[in-house]
Amino acid sequence: MNEYKIIIGIDPGASGAITYAKVKENKLITTPEVIAMPKDFEEMNKTFRELTEGFDRCLCFIEKVNVRPSDMHGGKAFSMMKLIKNYDRIKDVMRLNKIGFIEVHPKTWQSYLKLNLSKGIKEEQKDRKNRYKLVAAEMFPTIRATLKNCDALLLLTFGVKKLQMDRQYILKNIPDIDMDLLF
Repeated sequence: MNEYKIIIGIDPGASGAITYAKVKENKLITTPEVIAMPKDFEEMNKTFRELTEGFDRCLCFIEKVNVRPSDMHGGKAFSMMKLIKNYDRIKDVMRLNKIGFIEVHPKTWQSYLKLNLSKGIKEEQKDRKNRYKLVAAEMFPTIRATLKNCDALLLLTFGVKKLQMDRQYILKNIPDIDMDLLF
């Protein structure tokens, strides 16, 4: 069975980030690199092409974007439409570059990494993001964790841990492009 050579974590927002690291035997062998979210399709395509050049097997964990009814009120609807457009653009670029990807619901990676607070404890979004930034900084002390890249770093961590400890999750969610891994 072919192994993945690069693992990618993506926070798909316009102010999100792309993180990636080389892996061997499902373990990080390089410190993750962080790339600011490219602004358009061409820049994004160039970024992914360069990032994966020379590697035959890459796997991306991208935060799944969902629209809730509450997202469609006021100015938030316009922001959500931009987020969805960027999300779709990222998936198109990954398909174009033959990069397998798994869409991960935010609650899935957050609970797997034990980032959720106990039931009943309320937390403002700003406080939650700052807490995630601290967790990412603790996991990767040589990387400057920021509000823009912390989710992508944590998604990368989620992906590597799933490869190491829960191959069933990978097989259940395996990208179409990587179906040959099943045989």
